[in-house]
Amino acid sequence: KKKQTNERHFCWSNMNSRKIFSGLSKQAFFMPSTFRFSSSPFLMETHELKELMDAGKKNLVVMNCTKLPDHIKGTKGIALHEKARIPGSVFFDLAKSVNSKCRFRMILADEGEFNEFMKDYPINDNSQIVLYDNFGGTGSSRGYWTLTTYGVKNVKILNGGFMKWKKDKLPIEKGPMEKKEVTINQPKFRLNPMQLATVSDVIKVVLGVSAAQLVDVRPEEEYEEHCKDGSWAHIPATKNVYFKDFIAPNKTWQHVEEIKEALHKGDTWEHRPIITSCLTGMSASIGFVALKKIGMQDVSVYDGSWTEYSELRWDDFRFQQALEEVPEFAEGVKKLEEEEGWDIKNVTLREIMLKLTADI
Repeated sequence: KKKQTNERHFCWSNMNSRKIFSGLSKQAFFMPSTFRFSSSPFLMETHELKELMDAGKKNLVVMNCTKLPDHIKGTKGIALHEKARIPGSVFFDLAKSVNSKCRFRMILADEGEFNEFMKDYPINDNSQIVLYDNFGGTGSSRGYWTLTTYGVKNVKILNGGFMKWKKDKLPIEKGPMEKKEVTINQPKFRLNPMQLATVSDVIKVVLGVSAAQLVDVRPEEEYEEHCKDGSWAHIPATKNVYFKDFIAPNKTWQHVEEIKEALHKGDTWEHRPIITSCLTGMSASIGFVALKKIGMQDVSVYDGSWTEYSELRWDDFRFQQALEEVPEFAEGVKKLEEEEGWDIKNVTLREIMLKLTADI
């Protein structure tokens, strides 16, 4: 029988007030192999996916979310997908799921752009979606965050990804993909703002008017780099928890207790909201999935991450949004202009925030 245990979890709602919510933990249980499913609501094991494929599971959609870092020139994720992939899987192009109006490369697409982007994929409310990538989980995590942030249901990540699929000697498909017309009726995908942190949310934390925690998941040596002016090359008030601490050496996800241990070592606690960040908003998604895995509800990704925070300027619409949404920030900017003679249009958000937080 499946064991069910009621647990109590604590989270912060609206940043300042605490509330209690109930959750139901899912324990592993044994059934005939054809019907055995993962104990995690976020993960699917390789043998489970193979069984679903063999059974001709209706509405199963397997997607490869591989995205190579921008510094690797000449090779794209789709090229790796055509070279070798899980049979029947389609390529989910993360590079096209971004906001075309923003100059920072991994800002999530707005509703109009996202719904247009999704027309290329056979997904509706009845789909069972399984995501994987060719490397250590960054692409599939970003894919999971992207889809669930727009309300897509029944999404899981293949535990261990394509590397484990190959290690388990499961079937592989090669060659160019046949372009198939998408004919299913799709719902209108709507943004869930609870999973998306904007620069306004981050500014609130840095100014001390939000109870959320900022977690930078980059490696320690990158987190501790300095800018040319000698300041830290990370957002003030962030804690550093390396995303690879959430992933086991075999590229599968760590267990709940190991994820919690990594968080606590980074002086980060699951009873307060957490905003994850990195350099561009990709590996921050690994932090998001890991925190969801341990039962956190109030967790979001800052998709602009350090790149936006360090380079954002007055003429960007997201800077203007922050002035409207964070009164403390608008007041500080006005003071710098009127009392200290700053030319706000010629400095970055990073420089402004360094000045505003000098005495905090």
